[in-house]
Order: sequence, then C-alpha cells, then structure tokens
Amino acid sequence: MKNKKILFHILVFVTFLSISILLSKRVMQNDTFYSIRIGESILKYGVDMKDHFSWLPNLSYTYPHWLYDLLIFCLYDVGGFSILHIFTIILGFILLYSMYHFSNNLVGNRALSYALVTVSSFALHGFFTVRAQMMSYIFLLIILYSIEMLRSTKNKRYYLYLFICSLLIANMHLAVWLFIFVLFLPFIVQDLIYLFVKKYKLKFVDNYKVEIEKSELKVTLIGLFICFITGFMTPNFLVPFTYLINTYRGISTKFINEHRPLVIGDRTELYFYLLLFVIVILLKKSKIKLRDLFLLCGLFLLSFLSFRSIALFFILSIFSFVRLLNYENDKFNFIIYNEVYDLIVIVFFSILGFCIIKTDMKVPFYEEYKYPIAASDYIIENVDYKNIKLYNEYGYGSYLILRGIPVFIDSRADLYLEEFNDCTAFRDFININSEYEETFKKYGFTHVLLKNDEVFNLILKNDLNYKVIYTDDYFTIYEALT
Repeated sequence: MKNKKILFHILVFVTFLSISILLSKRVMQNDTFYSIRIGESILKYGVDMKDHFSWLPNLSYTYPHWLYDLLIFCLYDVGGFSILHIFTIILGFILLYSMYHFSNNLVGNRALSYALVTVSSFALHGFFTVRAQMMSYIFLLIILYSIEMLRSTKNKRYYLYLFICSLLIANMHLAVWLFIFVLFLPFIVQDLIYLFVKKYKLKFVDNYKVEIEKSELKVTLIGLFICFITGFMTPNFLVPFTYLINTYRGISTKFINEHRPLVIGDRTELYFYLLLFVIVILLKKSKIKLRDLFLLCGLFLLSFLSFRSIALFFILSIFSFVRLLNYENDKFNFIIYNEVYDLIVIVFFSILGFCIIKTDMKVPFYEEYKYPIAASDYIIENVDYKNIKLYNEYGYGSYLILRGIPVFIDSRADLYLEEFNDCTAFRDFININSEYEETFKKYGFTHVLLKNDEVFNLILKNDLNYKVIYTDDYFTIYEALT
C-alpha cells in the first residue's frame, strides 16, 4: 500500500511537470520585454511614477506590477530568457499541484482531484507565459482556499495567508486585485440568504437541489477587511482601488484581445464544462452548495464577458467541480491507483516532457516576423535614435524598449489613455489609417517603423514626404524628408 502511494505521488509530480512544460511556450510575448526594462529602471530610479521609455513628454506611469517587473529583471540579469522560461514552468507546476493538493484537502478524493486537474489544465493553453498573471493565478487560488478553510476550521493562520497573498497581488499585479473581492461574494451572499431563511423560517428552500450552509459571515467579513487594507500598502497609494475601473473606462478594452468578450466557437472546452455542470445538477441526487453555484455562475459569466477570465474559471472552479463530481467509484479508483496504469502514465508523460524540451531547445525566444530585430540593429547603428520621434506600432513597441529605443506606443496601454494621462496616443494609433496626416502633423514624427504586411505601410509608400531608408522581409523604416 505504501508503494502504491509513493507511485501515485510520482505520477502526480511527473504529470503536472510535463503538462507545465507543454503549456509554457519558449517564445516570449511582448509584455515580457518592457517588464525587464521597467525592473531595471526601478533599481535605478525607484517607483517614481514616471515613464522612462516613451519619447512622449511628461507621462506618468502607475507601475501596476512593479514588484513582478523587478523580479523578472533580476532573473533575466542572471540567466537571460532561458531562466525566465524555466521560471514559468516552475510557476505552472506550482499552480497545477496547488489545484490538486487544495482540492484533495477540501474534498478528500485524490483520484478525482488528480483527474480533474489534469483534464482542466489543457484548457489553460495560451495562458502560461512570462507575465504577472502566472503569479496572480497562484495567489488567487490560495486566497479562495484560505476562505474555504477559514470558514470550516476558524484557524486564524488563514487570515495571515489572505493578508500575504492580497498584499503580493496589490504589488505584483494590481489589475486583478479587485477580483479578490469577487471571490468573497459567493460566501457573503450565501450567508445573507441563510440568515434571511433562518429568520423567516422558509422551509420551502429544502425542496431545491441547493444546500445553504450555516452562516460564517463574521469570519468572512474579517478576511475581506484584511484584504481591503492591503490596497493601501503599495508605492502607488490608492491605485489598486481605481486602476481596473479606469482601464475599463478607456477604449483599449475594445481593441486588446484579452479584454474582448468570448466569440462563439472559441474555447469549446468552456462549453463542455457548462454542459457538464448542467447535466450534473440535473442528474445528481445530492445537493450543490449555494456558494459553489454562485461561484460557478459568476466565473462562467466573467469568462464570456472577457477572454482573460477564462483561465480564472478553470483554475478557481476546481474546488466546486471536485465537490460536485465527488462520489465513491471503486472502478475509477482502481484505475487511478493501479500500479500498471500509473507506470504507463508516468512513462508517457516523461517521454512527452523530454520530447518537448528537446524540441523547444531549437525554438528562438522571439520571432523575426513579429519583432523588428534586424530593423532595431539598423536604428541603433545608423540613427541618432535617442533624439528622434519614431512612430511604431503597439505590438512591437515593447521589443523596442528592450533594445533601448524610445517609443511612441507599446503594450502598456493604460499609459497612453486619457484616463491615466493627458494623452491620446492610443486613440491616435487606432485611427492612424484614416487620420495619419493629422496625426503625423500633431506629433512631428521624424521616422516611421512599420510591418510590411500592414495596411498603413502601403499607404505610406505612396507619400512623397517619406523615403525608405531600410527594409527587410518583415519591416520597413521611413525617414521624413521635411
């Protein structure tokens, strides 16, 4: 029996590590580039609330993930992009193992927890990147687990976990800090309903497939207050309370993919979980906890409203789904705990992880068609780039920052919004095709860097006021003649 448990632990370790290797892409994405340079500038200037990378004057910057940026630069300074890739794999493993471990602690079903986390993990493809979200996923999961354990055990150490995780999110990824309070809502609403039902003795509630647990409103509100006060414990005082609201007031959410609502046909796994949820509710004899019902419905709704919330659904719904599907099945447990099965799966995932690592070693950290690698070399070697006014596009602005080239715009969208600065750069960039003459006059661009396949590049080719000074297979640089 002891050998079976050891073998199962090896199975869990190998499975989640291999899946994390599979999901953590070696190719960097644009936010990573500016995070490195912002971390470097924090060491030089501190969190000074000033932008140091755009040539646009007098821009203030909120540093929404200053602590994460500092960590990323320190890692990059030690081992370059390779260590950032390894760091993402480690965070991915910690996330998956935490989902499994916490689910098992709450429900007491190792086999089901392992199986459901394994299946759910594949829905997280595209989200395992070198971004602050990797750390906030883990902290939000710990917060949800701490709320659950706090209510069931009353152990005060979970107040400490709430405080630490909330404080880290406020300093590492404050864009999602307000989401902490969304996690408290299902518990608080359920408690209020319980108190209402108890006060008026509404017996009809017992006829529904919903279980209303005893109220633990006091301990929940104390936990909520502890998280609330961490919003003041950041260098950017009060910004955690306003950042997300100001972001969604701006126009950037209409054009950035991760903010857009889900399109029918995308992420079919989400529809599968929705169907599974409905079937289990209809067929299962036991009742669903009211807070689980609220949490699942809320996460479903957020996933359809914003693409970035899909990962949060698959991560934070794990406790509810394990509880919902939990039942004793000897055949299922026999398969999971069978030594032959375990060995086969261990070998499979070991080979999978090895093959992915071997293949990834040949993959560059950034792609030439996405980022102006050679064009940046030309600018640095042939142009007084510190004193020009370069027009560049949103998607590769962060790479230019990595190379030390001042930018017109980059993927720190909030920096270029009226809600954060007296700046219309993001709006002007969106409308560039139809209003480029007015925009160019407004900013006085001296040089222009464009992707060859962009519509605007075709427009500028016919403008006699600009000449081509560099071109390659993917990018073209123009210089103003007047």
